[in-house]
Amino acid sequence: MKSKTNGFSFFEVIVVLVIMSILLAIAIPGYRSIVLKNGRVEARSALTALALQQERLRSTCPYYARSIGTADSCGDSSDKTFVAFKQTTESNRYILSVKTPDDGDKSYDYSIFAIATGPQAGDSQCRTMSLTLDKGTQTRGPSPCW
Repeated sequence: MKSKTNGFSFFEVIVVLVIMSILLAIAIPGYRSIVLKNGRVEARSALTALALQQERLRSTCPYYARSIGTADSCGDSSDKTFVAFKQTTESNRYILSVKTPDDGDKSYDYSIFAIATGPQAGDSQCRTMSLTLDKGTQTRGPSPCW
């Protein structure tokens, strides 16, 4: 008569752990890549929305805003003009900022930047994304991020 054993042998458990480790080693980097790409989508959306808000402000004000504020405010220079917008993206993966040229430097109209923070800062290729308006032409960078 053959004796019946219950459970798994040590060897079977080790084989299962090795297989699971290999699968996780393949899956985790792929998942991380997808999460970073989703963050880029959020940054692109925020940059585009902020550019639209700048254009709305500019339709009633002689200057583009140099800073993000809680309300649209048209000042007597771009230094004193504010555009109403949240300073971070929806899930706080990027910090948003606006730059306009100094009065002596009219080489562009404005630039908007999204700078990665937290876990998104691990996205070395798209750590800083930008949208620049220069004499009516929008430039987005870096191009692989858009």
